Amino acid sequence: MFGIPGSGLSQKVRVNARKQFTIMTVTTHSARITGPLTYAKADSAKANIPIGACLVEQISGGLVNIVYGATGQSSAALPVEDVEAAAKQGHLVLLG
Repeated sequence: MFGIPGSGLSQKVRVNARKQFTIMTVTTHSARITGPLTYAKADSAKANIPIGACLVEQISGGLVNIVYGATGQSSAALPVEDVEAAAKQGHLVLLG
């Protein structure tokens, strides 16, 4: 599981398929993209998240959401394994 001590925690409410509310805990980290971090766009084309500041949110056991852009206007959901590999390569640096 992707996680670093001292992270921010928040809760989001979701409605499941049976129209029941569930609470999901989201772990958020401030981070910086320092090298290529590729994701699949909606049309299946590959794109890189731009180098710069971002937020890393663990949204489920298997997915991490990277929020980026000057005002946080863009995001990409990536498998935890891809994010962990980028961190090991030094392409994603978690801050403070």
